[in-house]
Amino acid sequence: MFKKVRLHSAADRLLEESLYERVVVELNGGQKRDGLWAKALADSNGSEERAKSLYIRYRVQSIKDEAELSEAIAEAEASADAEARANAEARANAEARAKARAKALAEARDREIPLWLWVVIAFVILMFVVAVIDSI
Repeated sequence: MFKKVRLHSAADRLLEESLYERVVVELNGGQKRDGLWAKALADSNGSEERAKSLYIRYRVQSIKDEAELSEAIAEAEASADAEARANAEARANAEARAKARAKALAEARDREIPLWLWVVIAFVILMFVVAVIDSI
C-alpha cells in the first residue's frame, strides 16, 4: 500500500516538474496570462521578481485547474452520452413492446368471430327453433 502511495507521489512530483518547465518555456517565449500576471503583481506589492515567482506558481496551478476541468467536462459528456444511449435503448424497447402488443391485439381480433357470423348463427338457431315448434 505504501509503495503505491510513494509511486503516486513520485508521479505527481514528475508531473509538477514538467508543468513548471512548461511555464518557464511559456515565459521565455514571451507568453504571459495577463490576469495571472496582474494577480501576481498585486500579491507581490509591485516587486517584479516576487511577481515572477508568484506568477509561475499561479500558472502551474492554472494548468492543473484546466486539466481538472477538461477531465470533468469529458466525464460529464461521457455520462451524458451514456444516458442518451440508455434513453434511446429504453425508447427502442418501449416501441418494440408497443408493436408487439399491437400485433397481439390484431391477432386476437383476427381470431374473434365477426358480428355478421353471430347474426347468421342466431338466425339459423331461430329457424331451427321455429321448425321444431311447427312440427309439434
